[in-house]
Amino acid sequence: MFPRRRWCLKISPCLLLAIMDHDDLRRAKLTEEVSANIDTMVTLSLAIKAAYKFSNRATIAEGEGLLGKTVRGSFNICYWLRVEGFSEQWVVRFPLIGMLPMDAMIAKFSCEIAILKFLHAKTSVRVPKLIGYGLGNDDDIRIPFMITQNVNGLPLSIYWGRFGKNIVCVGRILNSLALQYLELLSFHSNPIAPFNG
Repeated sequence: MFPRRRWCLKISPCLLLAIMDHDDLRRAKLTEEVSANIDTMVTLSLAIKAAYKFSNRATIAEGEGLLGKTVRGSFNICYWLRVEGFSEQWVVRFPLIGMLPMDAMIAKFSCEIAILKFLHAKTSVRVPKLIGYGLGNDDDIRIPFMITQNVNGLPLSIYWGRFGKNIVCVGRILNSLALQYLELLSFHSNPIAPFNG
């Protein structure tokens, strides 16, 4: 009988780096393709078209938020718009095409819309006012979108970075978060179900 040999695959560090580089290149190429698809599908003109549906035929122009005129996040792209007759700007948010399947994007947006409606109607939690939305079933706009009022202020991460060493500021933040958390815990069943859809 032949002795059994244990085989193990040994990968050199150079080969491992080459594999990782290949994965990084593939990921970068996919990101570039998704970004190109986003730029062709979601443009400022589409955001203006979405806002026009809810503006009572008011004049709409490009606005600018704290982070710029357009902000692209991990799953969404947002456009700030100024609407004639309204003091606050509107934020039109679209999902990034290709990041999730269309049915998952629609489900995600439906849940977010229901949560915003619930929080606005039933709690004292401060959320942006929901102005309008579409779930991609419109002939003009075939992807989900959501329009909210612009909220002035700093993201918590920036605020925390600036004032995190100030005990009074930290106390206010934590107290506010605790009160909101306790208020949300006071709902025993699924309170969002009536707002969904």
